[in-house]
This record gives sequence, C-alpha cells and structure tokens, in this order.
Amino acid sequence: MNPPTYVVKETEKPSPGRIVHYVLQEGSKSPLQHRAAIVTSDFKTLVVNLTVYADSHGDLYPGEWIEQFRALGVTYDETGQRPNSWHWPERA
Repeated sequence: MNPPTYVVKETEKPSPGRIVHYVLQEGSKSPLQHRAAIVTSDFKTLVVNLTVYADSHGDLYPGEWIEQFRALGVTYDETGQRPNSWHWPERA
C-alpha cells in the first residue's frame, strides 16, 4: 500500500535544522503522543531522518530512560495521527 500523497508548499518543505513533531509508535510507553524533533536529513521528498526528544519519563518502553533517539525514514502525515510519522507543529 502506498502512503498518501500530499502537496506541500516550497516554504513548508523539511530541511536539516527544522523543528517538527514526531508521532510515537504503537507499543511505546506513550503511543501516538507527539514529541518535538529536529530534521537531521531530508531526501528532497517528505521522508526525513529525525532526532526525537523524548519526555523525561522515557517515552519508548517502560524502564528505559532515553532522552533522545533517532527515527529514520519517517514519512509525513498531515493529520498528525499516524504512528511513526512527522508533521508540522500545531499552532497554539
């Protein structure tokens, strides 16, 4: 199954150093929660590698105290609801 295709303006394309939100995976301690992430590389598409900043309580798995982790080959999800995806931060 192919991921959905989204049209993104040139000014909204991810590039290294941009801050985005990452949606935690199912099976993690905090599934579907959003965490701040920095784009570390992009593939000139909406697929990126990220450094994700976890909550201080260890978001991934119980008993693990990981402050940050890498997420590779992460795809864009405009809705911000698909696990292991990224999206632009919601406006306050």
